[in-house]
This record gives sequence, structure tokens and C-alpha cells, in this order.
Amino acid sequence: MPVFLNHPWIAITFGTILVAAGGWIATWGWNQSSELENKDNLIAAVVQEWQINDRMIKEAVSLARRWNERNETERFSHRPFKTARLNALISSGKLGKKYEALLSAALNYERAIGDMMGYLRIAGRSNPGIYIKVELIHNPPDEMPTEESNLLSESFLTVLKKHGHIGDVLSKQYPNMF
Repeated sequence: MPVFLNHPWIAITFGTILVAAGGWIATWGWNQSSELENKDNLIAAVVQEWQINDRMIKEAVSLARRWNERNETERFSHRPFKTARLNALISSGKLGKKYEALLSAALNYERAIGDMMGYLRIAGRSNPGIYIKVELIHNPPDEMPTEESNLLSESFLTVLKKHGHIGDVLSKQYPNMF
């Protein structure tokens, strides 16, 4: 055995290198685990936000279907659709190539909701023309159209389409979050 390997400083140096390498590996592993957990938590928050919007959409479609029978005080919800977590997911930079379908669906959904919210700000939150076709508002027929394309406004139909698409993407990629 060479003499320099018996020197006490060599043992200290090797020990220091081993501790540093172990610390680096542990930190790297912890960061990878935390990154994955953060991404999963963000996606879970988007799913919850989607579910809130889903309830609001179902309520609006239900009111549109019975518009001719509604109570005069019934109105479409004045509450805005939720997009805070969706915006956080889009702007997080955490979605790589593997998440391209989710990112595309999220961008389209956010854009559709943003347009809808803009219409609500301009026309007023209680304006039913944002949700249903204008010709059905003041003189609704005895039977409301059953086909959504004949009942709902174009902007609301766009929200429904994008809402359904991101719901499909999320439920296929993350079925355990629903």
C-alpha cells in the first residue's frame, strides 16, 4: 500500500468527498420528488377548479333548458368562472413535451373562459344573451330547443366545448384525481 494513502488527511478528504456526494444525491432526489409533488398538486388544483366550473356550467345549461318556465327572479350566475389555478399551471413552466396535450387544452380553455368573462363584463353579468341565443330571451317558445347549438350562445358553446376537451384530457391522464 502506498505511503500517501496512510496519511490522515487522505482519509478526511475521502470522507468529505463521500459526505458531499451523498448530500448532493439526497438533495437532487429530494428536489425531484418535490418537483413531481408540486406538479401533481397543481394539476389536482386545476381538476378541482374544473369541477367548480363544471357545476356552474351545468346550472347555466339547466336554466337555459327551462328558460320558458323559469321564475322571473331566476338569473344566470353572476359568479365568474375560476381560472386562477389554470393560469398558474400554464405559466408555471412545469409542463414539458410529455404534457403537450394538457397544455394545449389548458390554453384553449383559459382563452374561452377569458372571452366569456370579457363578454360578461361588457354586457353585464345578468344579461342572459351571454348564455342563450338572443332570440329566445324575451319571447321563448313553448318548448325550448333540445339541441345545444339551437339553444346556447356561440360564446357559451365555445366554453362548453373547451371545458369538455380539457375534462377529457385530465380524466385520461389523471383518472385518480376525479
